[in-house]
Amino acid sequence: HLPLKGNHFAVANSDENFNITLIDIFSSSYNVLVNCLTIADAFYANDDFDTAIKEYQKIAFSFPGRIEESEAIFRLGITYLEKSKNVKSKDLKSLYFEYSLKEFERLSNTFAKPLEYLGKSLVYFELKDFVEEAKCLELMIRRHINHPLITTLYEHLVYRIHQHVNEKESIYRIILIAVRFIPNILEKSNTKKLILNLNTQIEKLYFIEETDNFLTTLSIKLSYILNKKETLSEIIEDKNISRKDSLNAIFSILLLDDYITFENELKKINDLNEKETNIFLIINKSLINPVEAFNEILPLLNDQDFNIIRTVIFISEKLLQTKNFEFLINKLEEIKNLKIFENHKIYLDRILTKAYLYSKKLQPLSKIFENYPFEEIDNQNHPLHFLYGIWLYKNEGKDIANAFFNNSINVSHPKSFAISSHFIKNKNKNFIKKAFYFEKKQLLEDLSLYNTLIKKIKTLN
Repeated sequence: HLPLKGNHFAVANSDENFNITLIDIFSSSYNVLVNCLTIADAFYANDDFDTAIKEYQKIAFSFPGRIEESEAIFRLGITYLEKSKNVKSKDLKSLYFEYSLKEFERLSNTFAKPLEYLGKSLVYFELKDFVEEAKCLELMIRRHINHPLITTLYEHLVYRIHQHVNEKESIYRIILIAVRFIPNILEKSNTKKLILNLNTQIEKLYFIEETDNFLTTLSIKLSYILNKKETLSEIIEDKNISRKDSLNAIFSILLLDDYITFENELKKINDLNEKETNIFLIINKSLINPVEAFNEILPLLNDQDFNIIRTVIFISEKLLQTKNFEFLINKLEEIKNLKIFENHKIYLDRILTKAYLYSKKLQPLSKIFENYPFEEIDNQNHPLHFLYGIWLYKNEGKDIANAFFNNSINVSHPKSFAISSHFIKNKNKNFIKKAFYFEKKQLLEDLSLYNTLIKKIKTLN
């Protein structure tokens, strides 16, 4: 829907197994009558923005209440936005952004109301305010779901999904909106491939159980990562989702430390069975008395129920926070030989390792680390990576520990289990500004352990 600009185009290919025949490119149709926007578009396409602005203003004034007016206003906002890209002065840029937003606001009284939010999202994208961009796009769809222009809005969202953006948060927010609101989002093969690839790359969350509804489960994962509790509440209230997805969303709110919303949403699930009800009663008890809660949940662990295992991990974290280290060590040592899901066992080993470190019992840790190949632990994204580095510091010395941490690969957005190693290794802490809530929470927990055992860190940006 955005006007064309410039005199070049490109073809992107993923392999060499194709042929290109003659290509015809049209920026308008072969009509005898030329559209009134054509002349203004020509000035815009040739970077003569000042003349284009005057022409669009004339058209908007001349055709009040008609589609030409809204088209001209929209393109006027786009032109101011493009003009901002060609100036170096921050004050001028801000001025053109303001002009652009004002033009888009005028669309609220025209037929093309949805384009107001589309235009504003483009301004916020240019400002790198990806939270506001996503808010505009989501509001655009929620308010105008039945508008004739809705397909244009869907197309823009799909375009944004494929647009290369280095900001992980930005693309996560856009994809969350797309998978929640665009019907049949996976029908286009390229979009499906991108979304499936994203699902394999996002961090594994021990409390999310995979279900048959891929898009709902992905929505829950992204909502948790982005700390969007209101979206998780909407998912829970959807009567068409499965029980597993409903419980996934409930646990996500719990892990985001919003216990009030957790309680409120839990009340909305009316058909909990006896075991599920018992589990949530134990979880509530763990917020006050984790020792008693752990003693109640432990006998239920033998059946390898997913809900039971993630509850055990959650309560174990509470025991760590309340410094019940000896109790936790004894209980986790008792259950370590049970046939627990492999991807959950590593989280219990991580908690057990922390308990031993806090208790300054280093000898038993070597047995835990021996269960994992060094090549795995050496990977900065491994749940035991940072803890192994602390153990090296206490057991082998500072130089060996520093050499271990220095093997970490510098990335702009390290995952939660790597963020602490990056903090210790790098003087530049800018990556923390891009971290998600759950990643910052992980960082604070790890640095608390680091401060206790090794040295105080004075600054935390």
